[in-house]
Amino acid sequence: MNKNYIKKIWCTDLGLSPFSNNQFYNILECIIIGWKLIPMPNKSEYKPHLVIYPLWENTFNKCMDSPLLLTPMKHKGIDLCVSYDEEKENVHQITAYCSKIIELGKDIHSTTFISYLKENFNNPNVKSNFLLQIKLFRLLYGIYLYLDKMELAENIYTTLKYESCLWDKEIFYYWYGKLDTWIDSMSNLKNNREHFIANIQKNSKEKKNT
Repeated sequence: MNKNYIKKIWCTDLGLSPFSNNQFYNILECIIIGWKLIPMPNKSEYKPHLVIYPLWENTFNKCMDSPLLLTPMKHKGIDLCVSYDEEKENVHQITAYCSKIIELGKDIHSTTFISYLKENFNNPNVKSNFLLQIKLFRLLYGIYLYLDKMELAENIYTTLKYESCLWDKEIFYYWYGKLDTWIDSMSNLKNNREHFIANIQKNSKEKKNT
């Protein structure tokens, strides 16, 4: 099947906007959420991944530097792989199956959506990789700040400070720089919530204009 047609099916079925040939997103208040179809090496197949980017960084490009969540769609505990030659009817069935996940993101205020995000901490890949844990913590922290749930945001911040004692400092420095500086930057988000909200509003407008 033509890749442009595959893109059309995914966007139409899930009500998403194309960002590229294999990425389809929507703005959900303080985040960008959607699906990324990642090609498999040396195979005519792709894996659908649920993906979430923040909207509170200083620039839109910075927001899109790296997703805070990138998790493969699973069926019966196994990563879902889809052939580029899959019949159209089957692709519609796959998008319908995926919509059960994306529906969780229709309301960022939903406890079901937050619970789904937290469940990702049980993912073996996340459990064994503190860098992925950091991303999830950042995602939850940002959402709580946006929702003005300051006590929950403070709990995340406290957990981050505690967990940071267990992280490999050299690996952390490679990705984020000095740990103390990074921890301070997380605190600054909380202490400068007006700027945090202003960034979301600014980046949301830029995304809509792209």
